[in-house]
Amino acid sequence: MPLFTDENATKREYAYTEIGKDTGGSDYTIRNATHKYILFDDGSEALYNLIDNPLENPNLLSPTQLPLSVFDSTIKDELTAKVIEIRQ
Repeated sequence: MPLFTDENATKREYAYTEIGKDTGGSDYTIRNATHKYILFDDGSEALYNLIDNPLENPNLLSPTQLPLSVFDSTIKDELTAKVIEIRQ
C-alpha cells in the first residue's frame, strides 16, 4: 500500500521472476526501471528497452537489432550479473 500512497516509499531496483518447466528447466526474467532481460530454458535471450518501447518490441538481441549500443550492453551486463547473484 505505501508504494501507492507514499512517493518516498522504498522501491526495489529490480524485479525478478522465474517460471519452472515440466522438463526441469526454467525461464527467468529480470528488469530494472529501463530494461527487461529474459533467458529462456532453450538458451535464447531477449532484451527490451522499456523506455523506448514499453510493449517489449523489438528484441534488442535479435540479429536484425545487433550490435547493442554501449548503454544497452552495459544494462544487459548489469541485469545478468544481478541474476547470477539472485540465483546463487
